[in-house]
Amino acid sequence: MSLIIEQKPLYLTSPAAQQFIYTISEDQGIPLTALSVKYIANVYISNDKSLVTSYDTSVRVGTLKTTPNNKGVGMFDLRPIIESFVSPDYEGSNATISSGVESNSCYKDEPYSELFRFPIHIIDRGALSINSTTWVTVQFYLEYFNADPNYPNQVAIDPNLEVNSQPLFVFNGVVYNEDILSKDYYTSNFGYNYDADNYIMLPNTPAKFLTEAPAVQYARLTDYGTLSFFSMLNSSDFSWTTGNGTTNTMLYVKQILYDSAGSVLGTFKLFSNEPTISTPATSGGGAGASSDNYSYSFLLYMGLYPANLTNWLGAGTDWHTHKANVSYYTLQAFNDTTPTSLAISQIYTINIICSNSFGYEGIRLTWLNKLGTWDYYTFNQKSVKSVSTNKSTYTQLGGTWNELTYKPAGYKGGKKNFRVNSKEKIKLNTDFLNDLESVWIEGIIRSPEVYIVNEYSDDDSAGIINKYVEPVIVTTSSFVRKTKANDKLIQYTIEVERNKDQRQQAI
Repeated sequence: MSLIIEQKPLYLTSPAAQQFIYTISEDQGIPLTALSVKYIANVYISNDKSLVTSYDTSVRVGTLKTTPNNKGVGMFDLRPIIESFVSPDYEGSNATISSGVESNSCYKDEPYSELFRFPIHIIDRGALSINSTTWVTVQFYLEYFNADPNYPNQVAIDPNLEVNSQPLFVFNGVVYNEDILSKDYYTSNFGYNYDADNYIMLPNTPAKFLTEAPAVQYARLTDYGTLSFFSMLNSSDFSWTTGNGTTNTMLYVKQILYDSAGSVLGTFKLFSNEPTISTPATSGGGAGASSDNYSYSFLLYMGLYPANLTNWLGAGTDWHTHKANVSYYTLQAFNDTTPTSLAISQIYTINIICSNSFGYEGIRLTWLNKLGTWDYYTFNQKSVKSVSTNKSTYTQLGGTWNELTYKPAGYKGGKKNFRVNSKEKIKLNTDFLNDLESVWIEGIIRSPEVYIVNEYSDDDSAGIINKYVEPVIVTTSSFVRKTKANDKLIQYTIEVERNKDQRQQAI
């Protein structure tokens, strides 16, 4: 007898928020003497691939059991377990990427540490996907009560009745109900094909970063933001191959600066394994060809918006020299083919916008997209702030009743506010959008995580805690998708609310 995996996820790279269906069968029939037959699934989850492939009990996170269905197979959906082990990446990173080699994000060339922590949106160079990726393996067994009278009610787990899954690379993405799934009709395996949607960077393809944003973006010189991507994937371990170079690496992003006439001001490359200023040099938040099997090495973030560049590209660099005259810049990913790297992504254009001529305050939002990474949009039109309060009151005595004589006091007596909590709401208006931007902005309404990202500042002497990222919730509950054909001009109003009460002094 042996166990067979009849059905499994179609792709070895999978988003966490989807069904992970495994169907297990036994090929010669369950013994007639077996009672209370159950299929067992031991689930192993870790950032370290060596631990899940060796089935180390320290990373066994759960054991599931199911009885055979009418076809005699055991069917498991592991999504509830797997999706609880990934979460968004909120901060820069500091982690091992191979023996003796560290990857460390920086903010203004100061390395990330437990004592100096900063949001992922304001990184200089890169960051690893510490929280949003993991490896998953599953061991399947058959369990039953032995009906042999010599061994009554003895639970039997035949060591020969065992089958192991291939390791899955899982990231904090989601598959929507309307997303088209691919299916292998010979095995019934199904999954979401990220290569078909051009999220796997390859030469001669219109490949994308892990963003739903259009290829044309708008940002102020003081706006922060990151773009993320898969790197070093190979088809045998991940179902897809990135880069098609020596190590399948997204080696660098090439940026070209332009003035308002379209003339080139400067060109530079930002490497995904750029060293920091520390000694010995470490990867500046990225992972290069030397990376080990840690899951966080295969999905990376890079700070590619204007304020991130200003963080660390100082005197002598093209960005520092020309940024005051930059009208827009382009960026494109390249692989590590030698002697000449090949473009492996489409070209993105970042148009530099100024403050609104009417003096409106610009507000930049970031939100968790369906790919488990971050998208950004700067609301540069009119915004309206309002404050609502919640007050607790009591009636105060007008004088002293616990002294030798009664002493009236003019400031005492009557109804008083014991505590006042306030919340600020902000009504934001987009600029006029095109159809692609209209669909993309819908992600703000759907996203469970939305933040305000504040502008670059030269002076951090007072600290950076609470300075650059402010959590909000979107209170707009409905969204009518507009098109130019139907609505001519597309503009949206979105209301957000700071998700923490602003407390005042208690009296």
